[in-house]
Amino acid sequence: MNVGEALEELKEVRKELDRVTQQIVRLIEQRVELCEKVAQIKRKANSPFVDLPREEELITKITENSRIKDKSALR
Repeated sequence: MNVGEALEELKEVRKELDRVTQQIVRLIEQRVELCEKVAQIKRKANSPFVDLPREEELITKITENSRIKDKSALR
């Protein structure tokens, strides 16, 4: 592979990275909106905001279904 081919391939990979980044941003925005709804519901119900069993459940799901295995990285 010559330099020109490598640069072209790099350009294509970066385009794909940009697309994935935009998808991640949209998903984060969606998650923030849902978390705000959860907070509103908890506020109305006078429920505690911290739910350690739920947090542990989420962390377990993430580590079981992805290559992320270090639970401390998710806290």
